[in-house]
Amino acid sequence: MLVDLRSKRSPMAWPSPTRSQNASVLRPTSVVTDLEGTREAFGEAYENFRRASEVAPEEIRADVEQIEQVLGDFSTVLRETDSDQEYQEQLLGFEDDFVGLQEPAERLGKFQEENCEAGGG
Repeated sequence: MLVDLRSKRSPMAWPSPTRSQNASVLRPTSVVTDLEGTREAFGEAYENFRRASEVAPEEIRADVEQIEQVLGDFSTVLRETDSDQEYQEQLLGFEDDFVGLQEPAERLGKFQEENCEAGGG
């Protein structure tokens, strides 16, 4: 089961890498107003990718695991973050990690388009 983070209610805006060849990098872009909601959203995303990595086909397993790792690391940091300002500072420290998810996200999107039925679960 693949998870599209953009389909979850989240205080983050996730650009869609499949809408344009020149899509912006995959990273949160809006200011957080609900730190607890953000923790919950990243925690859920991490758990979904953790479960997905256990059953992912070999051809996408490394991509799923890479996303899982970044989400897990960031979720851990978020649990220790006490304010929106601290969150923004931590987010800047993960910018390169989120940028690094662009290609894996594109490959997962392509795999999903080619191998998964629309609306299937």
